[in-house]
Amino acid sequence: MIEDLRKKVRIIVESSNPQNWADTNMIRNDLRDKVGQFLYSKTEKRPMVLPVVIEV
Repeated sequence: MIEDLRKKVRIIVESSNPQNWADTNMIRNDLRDKVGQFLYSKTEKRPMVLPVVIEV
């Protein structure tokens, strides 16, 4: 399931709008929502998702 989650995060980031990449809060919220939905669909539990976005 971890490998599936990595692929999902990569797809979310790659499909996001590059103009919004400067707004880390937007990226963080989007990841939290979509990863939470993905995990709920797999486990039927609502885990706490804490995305960490590192600016380079």
